[in-house]
Amino acid sequence: LEAAMRSAQARRAAKKGNGRRPYRVVGYVRVSTDEQADKGVSLDNQEERIRAHVFAKDWELTRIYRDEGWSGKDLRRPAAREMLEAAQAKAFDAIIVYKVDRLTRRQRDLWHLLEDELEPAGVGFVSVSEPFDTTMAIGKACLGMIAVFAQLGRDTIAERTRDVLAYKLANGERVDGRAQPKAARKPCTLPQFAPMGFGTHSPSRQGRG
Repeated sequence: LEAAMRSAQARRAAKKGNGRRPYRVVGYVRVSTDEQADKGVSLDNQEERIRAHVFAKDWELTRIYRDEGWSGKDLRRPAAREMLEAAQAKAFDAIIVYKVDRLTRRQRDLWHLLEDELEPAGVGFVSVSEPFDTTMAIGKACLGMIAVFAQLGRDTIAERTRDVLAYKLANGERVDGRAQPKAARKPCTLPQFAPMGFGTHSPSRQGRG
């Protein structure tokens, strides 16, 4: 590993000696819940994967932006906004993430970022685990499909959360720290059946000897 690092440093030095500016990238990592961290998407794990990818590509990592405890449902996150402002100033050449859904889970936000903020500034977008090239039409199409599944994941999580809350409310469990009244249950009445030619009411006692 040390030999590889020395080799990478030598290549960078050669590029500088030839007057070539290194390809500058920034990383972005995000995690919203402890559950995600348990599944191997912790901030440290994301950062490690990003650094390894940058090293393999022989790029220059200038900074990693971190949003801890923030949802991917929108872009109102301090580190994300700071990074996008730096992109507008052309402070780097590309943004690299572990997965697309670390930056956003919404298709609309993703296309807004690509077409309205990153492309006009000449900034690329790279994913470690979902390889694509946003400078090519096929790469943008692949990214679009990835965004569809990211949106699906977000909607599935929201649907599951609504179902759990509805179940808790129906059973009088605590929601948001308050006990909810248990819903009144209607008695279960089984349908009555009788053989063909007979009614469902009790037979009359009249006429019995």
